[in-house]
Amino acid sequence: MTFRLGLPVDQTEFSAPVRAAFWITLAGIGFTGTMTSVRQVTPDIHVFEAVMFRSVFGIAFMVPWLIRSGISQMRTRRIGLLATRGSLAYFVTTLYFFAATK
Repeated sequence: MTFRLGLPVDQTEFSAPVRAAFWITLAGIGFTGTMTSVRQVTPDIHVFEAVMFRSVFGIAFMVPWLIRSGISQMRTRRIGLLATRGSLAYFVTTLYFFAATK
């Protein structure tokens, strides 16, 4: 087993429930951080601006993957479903951020 920064490189060494607990905990930390950030910045900027910045940072995190995998990974045959998912994601994120401001 090879270690990097104290963590096993091969995640399959952990059972599925342990991996699930890890990812759920990481998601909870992420959601808490997002809510905290939104509550801090919304007195100074509008919620729509906060949603825009979240989208920009999300794209910035995806760029390395896109460079490595190539633009062909973004191809889809279901453009309507993709557009619907994107629209719903924007709508839900906006409502989520509005709820954080109250």
